[in-house]
Amino acid sequence: RVWGAGASATGHDKEPGTILHGACAGLVVACGEGTLSLTRIQLPGRRPVPVADFLNAHDLPPGQRLGG
Repeated sequence: RVWGAGASATGHDKEPGTILHGACAGLVVACGEGTLSLTRIQLPGRRPVPVADFLNAHDLPPGQRLGG
């Protein structure tokens, strides 16, 4: 579940759901048009956490697709 995010019209050539890059400011994911920077997320059965905390514990390299 996404608890915080920001949209951008930044262009890309990746499939929707592809991680473009991750940083303490957010996990940037390709959308159909533009990108979404996830800032706060929640895994099933867990509490919501800032993306920076999530990335400290999980390896999500650029190019990996979410939800698939």
